[in-house]
Amino acid sequence: MYPLLIPFVVSGIMMFPVVFLVITFGISVIILGLFAYSLLSYLLLCFEHEAIWSRIEARALHLHSHLCNSMPPVGIACAVFGGAAYGLLAPMFATFQAIEEGKRTNSITDGICSTLKGSFTIIRDFLDVCLFSYFSIMDELRHQGPAEGKYYEIRLIYVPQALIAGVLGAFVDFPVISIIALCKSPYMLF
Repeated sequence: MYPLLIPFVVSGIMMFPVVFLVITFGISVIILGLFAYSLLSYLLLCFEHEAIWSRIEARALHLHSHLCNSMPPVGIACAVFGGAAYGLLAPMFATFQAIEEGKRTNSITDGICSTLKGSFTIIRDFLDVCLFSYFSIMDELRHQGPAEGKYYEIRLIYVPQALIAGVLGAFVDFPVISIIALCKSPYMLF
């Protein structure tokens, strides 16, 4: 078991810094790039619909600005954790898959190549989801009114609770799942 574990560790250590930097930098650029557009489109939406603007109080707008300003650091922190976990675990799993297929001589290089391709795929998929879903949602909100003529009212008290749940989910679930995968990978060799 232990001689097969050595390629896992070697490929993980070799690719960790590269994949970590690629994923963290790519996702951070996407988040920061869409942040300015997000604020601009939110203000345009508020000014176009007076019914929404008249219901927003000064305290709610102040709270919203703080929440909007806290989202990019939270997203970048999640990108850092995601890049670290993928940079460490993906080469190990790709090497394990190459060994399982019988490619014992090129198992490390197979793990490295597939991990590097996978990191760029993650960035491309994240960009696709952010661009296509965000722009379509904002266009739909801007150009289409409610069906019954009444706007759906969102209670402000639920927004901080939803944000706390999302942040806790990112900071708790992701490391726990990563640790479970790390502990489970040596047992997969049997």
